Amino acid sequence: MVSHAKELILDLRDCKHKSTTGFVRAVCNMMNVELGSIHYYKGTVKSENIDVRVLDREVYINVFGCVDFDDRAITDLAVDTFGGYITGRYTLHRGMLDGL
Repeated sequence: MVSHAKELILDLRDCKHKSTTGFVRAVCNMMNVELGSIHYYKGTVKSENIDVRVLDREVYINVFGCVDFDDRAITDLAVDTFGGYITGRYTLHRGMLDGL
């Protein structure tokens, strides 16, 4: 199966840290993509999108990329950065070409 893109959806609860900028920069490095601009908890990089929402002690993360990335490593980074525990984690492969 070949996919055009990959998406990680991650929900964390009981978080302690709210350093979104450092997290977005680290994810860009892990994905080997250039950082675009960061606006209000959202980082946009060319064909990739990193969206981080911090609500009280909850953090909601979406990472979308047209490049392959290590979703488990990004999950570990999120827990290390924000603390808390995972309440939801989904990895989607978008635009599947085979099996249609």
